[in-house]
Amino acid sequence: MAERIVSGWSCRIHVAVSNIDIRYIGTMLNGRDIFVLAALSIDPSRERRTIRSISEDLGIPHAGVQRSVARLSEAGLYLPRRGAVVESLAMDLMTTGARFLVPPKYLGQGGGTPTAWYGGLLASRIRSVGKDLPVVWPDPRGRVHGLYLEPLDPRVPDVARARPELGELMRAVDASRIGGAREREVADQLVREIVGGAQWAVA
Repeated sequence: MAERIVSGWSCRIHVAVSNIDIRYIGTMLNGRDIFVLAALSIDPSRERRTIRSISEDLGIPHAGVQRSVARLSEAGLYLPRRGAVVESLAMDLMTTGARFLVPPKYLGQGGGTPTAWYGGLLASRIRSVGKDLPVVWPDPRGRVHGLYLEPLDPRVPDVARARPELGELMRAVDASRIGGAREREVADQLVREIVGGAQWAVA
């Protein structure tokens, strides 16, 4: 069961997953916030991160990363005093909350990079049925003609090439956003496989 209430910049979402009640009150999380959270959740260094290093890694302006970290902290997904991502809540947001916070938006057709179960690991776990166009991120370097899905952040396609594991996670989040029950179940399992137990600080 999920409830979405949006008024201006306020958003409240209740998501019941495995008897966990996640509440984001007074915070409007956006696609970039989920992108930043995903990148932090699988960071292999497990070392103290700075806003600058995250900015350089993802190609997001320093101020944008700073605002995302602040919103993630306000939502209880990042604990400033401990310098840690709350892994269980991060996974629940990526598997369930994302489709309510950032509903899928299609942008026409063209060449791009496959997402959801049309590319990467999910392509071998979920077979697409019929002759529907594949779903792709708009990407000048992409070679697959398909239906454009707006990525959580415009930098996702480029970062996915540089960081394949993060690309797989972004595809899984997209699959959870656009798929039916069967696709979401498989995508959610992949999210939980990818996201490890790393914890680190952000200065």
